[in-house]
Amino acid sequence: MRANAEADLSHLQALVGAKLPSQVIALQSSFWRKRVEMYVEQAKEFQALSVPREWPPSPSRSRTPWTGR
Repeated sequence: MRANAEADLSHLQALVGAKLPSQVIALQSSFWRKRVEMYVEQAKEFQALSVPREWPPSPSRSRTPWTGR
């Protein structure tokens, strides 16, 4: 979350300093590319945290909850 806030602030500062519309477009393009990369990395980290530690599951855990088999 902090990385997102810092990226937003530095992007805003760069936009304020832009003199030409082409600079604004280049800054926006770069910002969104970096933002998407950041979201992908965060999604990978979240996925790594949500993966079960034991794979394949032990036989006692392989039963389906609705049948008990």
